[in-house]
Amino acid sequence: MAGISSVLLPAANVKLENTITYNPSLFSFDDKIILAPMQGLTSLFFRKAYHECFPDCIDYAISPFISVTDGLITSKSRKFRDVFPFENKNSLNVVPQLLGSTSKGIIRYGAILQELGYRSFNINCACPAKCAIKHGRGSALLKDLKRFDGFLNDIFKNVHQAVSIKIRIGFDSKADIAALADLLNAYPLQYVVIHPRLAVNLYQDSPDYEAFGSLTERLQCRVVYNGDIFSLDDFLRVKQRFPMIKDFMLGRGILQNPLLAAEIRGLNFDKSMLKTFFFKLEDYYLKLFLEADETKRPFDETERRFDKTKGRFILPNRQNKIAKALSDKMKELCKYMFKDNFSSIAEAENLSELNAIVTRMFQ
Repeated sequence: MAGISSVLLPAANVKLENTITYNPSLFSFDDKIILAPMQGLTSLFFRKAYHECFPDCIDYAISPFISVTDGLITSKSRKFRDVFPFENKNSLNVVPQLLGSTSKGIIRYGAILQELGYRSFNINCACPAKCAIKHGRGSALLKDLKRFDGFLNDIFKNVHQAVSIKIRIGFDSKADIAALADLLNAYPLQYVVIHPRLAVNLYQDSPDYEAFGSLTERLQCRVVYNGDIFSLDDFLRVKQRFPMIKDFMLGRGILQNPLLAAEIRGLNFDKSMLKTFFFKLEDYYLKLFLEADETKRPFDETERRFDKTKGRFILPNRQNKIAKALSDKMKELCKYMFKDNFSSIAEAENLSELNAIVTRMFQ
């Protein structure tokens, strides 16, 4: 702890160039920063690269949702790969998130997570995507509070782990905030993550701080704030308005600026680490795509050639496909990290061109 304190609490009257002054009245050791679940973005390799490049910035992550479906499923199923404990070594601590429409499915998947060693999991009751709502998942659970009550009641009667949920302030109306709070207070929730928008508003309009405050002040469990923290000023604005909130979830803000959590904590990282982070993540995805390619069919020995840059054999007729998949994957992150200049990245015709553009942007 002494080492951390020496970083977070600089000596009085000492101001180093490019450092951020830590204000303990606005962020304490009891507060937590949590990485938001973002499908296809904040998965295993993002978390590993982030932890390696920016240690001690994020307390833990909630995984992108694991979709609860019917059919045979075991703890060895690839569906759980993102939260396999051995895959998550040397990474951010992770809390698995489940997305499902029935308590039976959540209970079944919760038992598998317990088999994998997880003592807690999160339930996604906030996703506003049409495909989730169509199947009664995510924020659709907020449509009918009676059904939602039965859903939670069954779960808490049958699971043996700590359970948290992620919600919005309502589905299409704020009129049920008091009833929603009463419903949630009936259960021993570990915490509730609240996004301060209605589900029908998606990510449009401004966060409804008044509704968030109204719901929060009624809840008896710990509350996590989630929504539109893109800068240190955004964080301070929320923290000053809701000083009782100790936990903050960052999603799009971290993708746009991976140093955001460091800025909030008052930790100093050289900006060159952004480039290191980007290409470390690219290397992780390359490894993933190569492994996936190798499982499709055995290598034909007549096609193999040794790639000195990667220290391994690669099939030439597959290289272009792998490079295209990797380029598309990195462009997903670039939409956030370089949103103001993404048009030039979007036009990159291959991975080499994309990397050259990104390298110039980091200079």
